[in-house]
Amino acid sequence: MCAEGGTGDWHSEVIFMSDNPKGPFVPAPVNPILTQRYFPKDRKEKVDWAGHADLVEGKDGKYYAVFLGIRPNAKDRVNTGRETFLIPVDWSGTFPVYQNGLVPLKPKLKLPKGVANQTGKNGFFPSGNFTYNDNFTASNLDYRWIAMRGPREEFITTVPKGGVRIQPFEANIKAIAPVSALFHRQQHASFEAAVTMNYVPGSGKDLAGIVCYQGEAFNYVFGITKKENDYYLVLAKNARERQAGPPRQGSIVPSTIIASTKVDVRKPIN
Repeated sequence: MCAEGGTGDWHSEVIFMSDNPKGPFVPAPVNPILTQRYFPKDRKEKVDWAGHADLVEGKDGKYYAVFLGIRPNAKDRVNTGRETFLIPVDWSGTFPVYQNGLVPLKPKLKLPKGVANQTGKNGFFPSGNFTYNDNFTASNLDYRWIAMRGPREEFITTVPKGGVRIQPFEANIKAIAPVSALFHRQQHASFEAAVTMNYVPGSGKDLAGIVCYQGEAFNYVFGITKKENDYYLVLAKNARERQAGPPRQGSIVPSTIIASTKVDVRKPIN
């Protein structure tokens, strides 16, 4: 069995062996078998937080470890989330050995033999720099648009002439609940995004636009809302102070308005 342990900003993968799922378990003589904990923080092309590995057998008959890791940005922060990595595994002995699991990981690796690179083809996501536009004219929404904590079909309908109509839930973006928002996973540390909306908020409680979402407790909302008889485009930061343990249901996430400007909602907002 594989196990993962970690505190703070590091993770390590360790492995144990047993003839019974209830134990006792014998640790590998060289644990951890995968870690990035001990390397300089200023190393180039840094990959960190490696762990949560699964062992798979490839088409070439060899074993590989599929695991999670992160690529911090220039400020050593994580805005692309955890990503999936793969390295070869030598399992010729009693315990599997992760090849290069104890050296600084590289963000790229040669594909195993027999595996075709289908990046950007046959439904696989593109990689590197690319532009993606969606006018929402297809009868079925593209697979890359996902919802949070529930199916997207619960709150969207496609418009015959192009576009998608969203029926808002009562829960807002700060709730630990299904929210009426479509998400596209962030693939780059630096990117641009834009949307065109036809939207007239009914009250100051209504807001729609773009969200840069790490979670319900940490996100930025750039959208349209109403104040008295005027309409505003606002940039709001929602951030809860960091705390130990998982977020508590119903705990308050403070909002801060960073900037705002009046807008005319009688025409589409770009």
